[in-house]
Amino acid sequence: MRIVNYNPLLMMLWNFNNNVMVISNFSKWGANEDALIKLAKEKQIKGESLAIMNMVTLEEKNNAIISDDVIQLWAEEQNIDYLVTYAIGDYEQKFGQENMFNGIGKNLNVDQVVMNKTFLIGEEQVNQKKINNIFGESSVFLPNTISEGPRLLKLTNNLADGNVEEYFKDAGAYFEMKSHVVEGKHKGRLLGYPTANCKVSPDFPLKKGVYYTKNYLPNIEKPFDGMSCYWINEKQECVVETYLFNFNQEIYGWNIRTQFVNFLRDGVAVNSDEELKKLLKNDEENVEKNYLGGNK
Repeated sequence: MRIVNYNPLLMMLWNFNNNVMVISNFSKWGANEDALIKLAKEKQIKGESLAIMNMVTLEEKNNAIISDDVIQLWAEEQNIDYLVTYAIGDYEQKFGQENMFNGIGKNLNVDQVVMNKTFLIGEEQVNQKKINNIFGESSVFLPNTISEGPRLLKLTNNLADGNVEEYFKDAGAYFEMKSHVVEGKHKGRLLGYPTANCKVSPDFPLKKGVYYTKNYLPNIEKPFDGMSCYWINEKQECVVETYLFNFNQEIYGWNIRTQFVNFLRDGVAVNSDEELKKLLKNDEENVEKNYLGGNK
């Protein structure tokens, strides 16, 4: 399976085979997306590849229930040939659906399209007439949306409950976030626990609390173990603050991928820096003892 982050502004040859493409918000992959893929396989003609496109806004991608690793795993199980992510933004709003679908058809060699007739591109519903004009009416299939089904509902509830262990069992991969490290107040550093701070949306689907996490940084293959606290800070910002074990570099401005492995505890209010430091030390010892075999 080939994995592609599609950007129409990149002047490049994508070299796709002729394909039938399913377009949906796969960051909420449920029974509806399974039905779309099933329909695409029924319409697939001999010699035609099968592609899925996760078409999402940046906000939808950042608040995804189904992480990228899970999407990849499930796509492989469905024998998908091309997995495409398309994070739409200002360009699509400016130039419109017709221009966008023209580009998808030509750049990615799409013969047939399968998507829901009520699919939203940003806040605008897909325009059936324009898609028919581009791909041909006989090559466009726009079924009604069906309910999400039990699997997506269960995964959503897992995250809302902080049950990331059960999420892993049900999804086959960890729930994760990809973000950008911003500068904080350096309070953790003063306490001996410097953190990588990442802002998230109030709609981030995970329960607030402290987690054992695995963290990936650019150009470093091995992940760093850590403990991450998702909370609302003094500025009323939703943030994930991660202390990385055995790491002491400045990483402001870096990208970070954080996988949530185990729930440690709920967030608690503290009355002093000393109380906070003791709490963090207990978290660190908990991770070492229960998840790292006594080694950090």
